[in-house]
Amino acid sequence: MNWLKQTAGKVIAILSVVALVLVCVLFVSWFDSRDVVMNSDTPVQRTPASNPVTEVTPVEKLSVEESDTARETNPVQNGTVQNESVQSDTSQQEIPQNETVENESTSVDQPADEAAVARLIVCLGDSITYGIGADTGIDTNSWPAVLNELLGPQYEVLNYGVPGAYITDGTVTPYREYPYIDRALEQYPSMIIILFGSNDCRADSWDPEGFKDSYAAVIEQIRATSPGTAVVLLSPPMAYEEEIYEGDPSEVARNAVIRDEINPILRELVATYGLKYIDLYSFTEPHRDWYVDGLHLNTYGYHEVAAYIYEQLGL
Repeated sequence: MNWLKQTAGKVIAILSVVALVLVCVLFVSWFDSRDVVMNSDTPVQRTPASNPVTEVTPVEKLSVEESDTARETNPVQNGTVQNESVQSDTSQQEIPQNETVENESTSVDQPADEAAVARLIVCLGDSITYGIGADTGIDTNSWPAVLNELLGPQYEVLNYGVPGAYITDGTVTPYREYPYIDRALEQYPSMIIILFGSNDCRADSWDPEGFKDSYAAVIEQIRATSPGTAVVLLSPPMAYEEEIYEGDPSEVARNAVIRDEINPILRELVATYGLKYIDLYSFTEPHRDWYVDGLHLNTYGYHEVAAYIYEQLGL
């Protein structure tokens, strides 16, 4: 009996050892398999996040519609935008000019407000455009300032007049040597109004061919850079400076030159390039009381001229 008990005890002890060994083997096997997974080069498949990812649609090539406004065609040449952030065969994409383009990765030199740009008017000229003679300042009483008020908030009129400027190249102060034409064209205005001749007509500088060629060069520069910009030519107002000026007669505006030479040249340019022409000479001729010195208008004269331009533009 004692032998039997001893045998049973040994069997139980052996079985316990075997069970313990099996447990150890299973634990080691599980640990090794876990280590293999953690150190494997094969990526672990993870469950997608709860927020869905929006599928990115490939960029398509869009067509460009022609526009009548200069800013809608010129800030991006031919409507083409270089987009380096999109790696595809359509890296050059045509953008419709009347649509808003939102692309944080691409910087496009085009106006933020297309509607505002289409209502921009720039006035180029000499001291008569600048507003010499207005008694309370050019910001309120030059003809561009008054025109701006008449047109209302939907328009913006910029005054780029330069006192003493000539349109004729090679003169003392030719306008094209100033930065204002380029500055105007950088903004792609809907309209540019040009008024020169009151200085060009002087005996010491009058050159009919030079006047015509220089004027034509400005018109062609506008057409080449901003073809959608309307161009309006104004004739110089009547001048009776010769009658009252006591200095060198070669330095005064000659009314006969304005009437008989400059105005016909301007009409010829208008016909050649298909422009609009506003005759300020005929409008101002009967009104000497609108002048301060026989050349420059007074405040009342500038207001009358602005109202006439506004009426003739028909905006």
